[in-house]
Amino acid sequence: MLVSGGARLGDEAMFEKARESMDAGATGLIFGRNVWQREYDQVPRRE
Repeated sequence: MLVSGGARLGDEAMFEKARESMDAGATGLIFGRNVWQREYDQVPRRE
């Protein structure tokens, strides 16, 4: 399954969408504009 499209999200909204996708059965994630349209030092990270 591929979930595609939509506007760039804030950090928490992006992580929530990722959680919802994984809960629905996704086994991996690929991020596009939510990573590539940010400066390198602004890419969200979980430590």
